[in-house]
Amino acid sequence: MLFKVFSKLALVLCFVSVQALAYQIPLNDARSVRTKQQIGTVFMSQPTIADYKVINERQIVVFGSSIGQTRLMIYDVDGRLIISRLVDVTQPLNHVRAEVNKRYPELNIEIAPMGAKVAVNGVVFTEKERDGLYALVANMLGLEKAERWGSTVNMEFPEPMTGDPEAEFYRNYTYEGIIEGLELNSPFQVNVRTTIATVGSEFSETIGVDWTSGGAPGVFTFPNMTASDLSATITALSNDNLAEVLAEPNITVLSGEEASFLVGGEIPMITNDTNGTTITFKEYGIGLDIAAKVKNENEIRLKVQPSVSVVDQILSTTSAEVPQLSTRRATTTIEIADGQTFMIGGLMNSEDIESLQKIPLLGDIPFFGALFSKSVTNRKTSEVVIIATVNLVKPTQADSLTIPRIHKTNTFARWLGMSREFSERNQQDAELVQLMDNGGFAQ
Repeated sequence: MLFKVFSKLALVLCFVSVQALAYQIPLNDARSVRTKQQIGTVFMSQPTIADYKVINERQIVVFGSSIGQTRLMIYDVDGRLIISRLVDVTQPLNHVRAEVNKRYPELNIEIAPMGAKVAVNGVVFTEKERDGLYALVANMLGLEKAERWGSTVNMEFPEPMTGDPEAEFYRNYTYEGIIEGLELNSPFQVNVRTTIATVGSEFSETIGVDWTSGGAPGVFTFPNMTASDLSATITALSNDNLAEVLAEPNITVLSGEEASFLVGGEIPMITNDTNGTTITFKEYGIGLDIAAKVKNENEIRLKVQPSVSVVDQILSTTSAEVPQLSTRRATTTIEIADGQTFMIGGLMNSEDIESLQKIPLLGDIPFFGALFSKSVTNRKTSEVVIIATVNLVKPTQADSLTIPRIHKTNTFARWLGMSREFSERNQQDAELVQLMDNGGFAQ
C-alpha cells in the first residue's frame, strides 16, 4: 500500500516538473500543443511575443512573433487550469549551427540562445578562427559590429593614424547581441627585437640597400637576415662614423594588445594665459609603439611607429624660453611571417654648416678682406633606420633558467685534466646566453 502511495506521488511530481518546462519556439516558428481534456479558455500574457490558434477542442498551435518570454495558460470547460507554461521565443539558430559545423568541422562550438542574445562558446586555436566565427554568426543573424570601449586598445598615435579605419586591426571589437565565450587554446605572444640606428649618407652604399625594393616605399623585408646581423654591421661601420646604434629595444606583446618603448625624458612646456601659468611636459627621445595581431604563424600583422626627437633650439619669449623639438617619425602597417625581419628607412635629416676662415685683421678689411678669407659650406645628411625581427614566443619555464656564475679553476686542476665539470658549466652558460639573445623567451 505504501509503495502505491509513493508511486502515485512520484507520478504527480513528474507531471508537475514536465508541466513547468518552458516551450522553446524559434522566432517565426510554431509548435502544436495537445490536451487530454476539452479546451475551454486559452490565455496568453504577451500576445505580441507569441500567439495561438485553436485547431480543435483538444489542440492549439502556438507561434512566435518576437523574441522574448510570455506565459500560456489553458483551462478546461469547467474552468480548471490544465496547462501553465512559459513560452520562450528565441533566435532561430539551426541554420547558423549547420554553417558553423560546415566551415569549422574540427571545432566543438556551442551556439545557444540567451534571451534576445546569442551565446557562442568553445575553444579555438587561432585568433583568425575566433574572429571569423564571431563575424559568421553576426552576419547570418544580421547583427551590427560595435567597438568594446572597455577593453579597446588606444595607442598614442597621431591623428592621421588613429583616423585611418585600416589602422584599427589591433582593436578589440564585439557584435551587438553576441555573448562572446570563445577561448584561445594558447594565446600568441609576439617578440619584436628592434635596432634603431642613425646612419650617414654613405651607409646605404656601404651595405647595398635599395630603398625602392619590396612593397611599400621605405619598407622591405630580409628573408635571411636578422636584426642582430644588421646591428653588427652598423656597429662595425660606427668606427668609420657611418652609423651609430641609438637603441635596441626588445619588446614582447600579446596578440591584440600594444606595447611602447621610450628612452629620453620630458621637457616642460610653459604657457601663460589669463588664469596664470600652466606647465605641461612633452616627451622626447627614442620611442617605439607596436601593436600586434596574429592570425597564424605566417600572418603576423604589425603596426609600428618609431620616432626620434631631439631638442633643436630654444625659442625665447618675453616670459619664458620654449624648447623646440626636431622629430622624425614613421608609421606603417605590415604583414610578416614568424622569424622574418623588416626594415624601415627614409627618415632623412639634412643640415648645412657654414664656416668662415680668415686671417686676423686682414680678413676684416672691407672689400679686400675676401682675399684673405675662405668660406666653407658642409652638408651633413643623416637617416634613421629601424630594423626589426619578429618571432612568436612562449614563456620559459622557471626550472630551465640558470643563473650565470663565474667558475674559478686553478692551474693544478687544468694540468691534471680536472676541468670536465667546468666545461659542462660553460655549456650551460652558453645556453643561457642564447636564451637571453632571444629576449628571455623560448622560440
